[in-house]
Amino acid sequence: MGAEKRYALAAAEDFERGFGRMERFALGKMGAHMILVKNTAAVNQTLDTIKKYPDPVTVVLAQNNAAGDGRDVTWLYDADFEKMRRMKNLRRVIVSGDCAEELQKRFAKAGVSCELQKDEKKLLITEKLF
Repeated sequence: MGAEKRYALAAAEDFERGFGRMERFALGKMGAHMILVKNTAAVNQTLDTIKKYPDPVTVVLAQNNAAGDGRDVTWLYDADFEKMRRMKNLRRVIVSGDCAEELQKRFAKAGVSCELQKDEKKLLITEKLF
């Protein structure tokens, strides 16, 4: 069920941005979904969607606060990350991006354990996500 390094690298190199906020791409045997969320409602809806997945999931959240992303990330504290404690299919949570430490604090407040990986490239190459 793991994604081998060569598959992860190939998926990253061949990834093309699609039109929309939810994209599926090949990664190992299981594949992956990339879901863009920019506000509390989108986070809550995404968590409700993930909860319905039948297989165990690893959730990777990467949050940035560059000008194009929006500098204010306080909205993360309004999202219902606490519901992740009740997700029976949740295997791992990994936080990354420029605001990874802020995400880590938010998950601690929600009572959800997470792993910190600031280097997105290292995450893709070294972690067995699935």
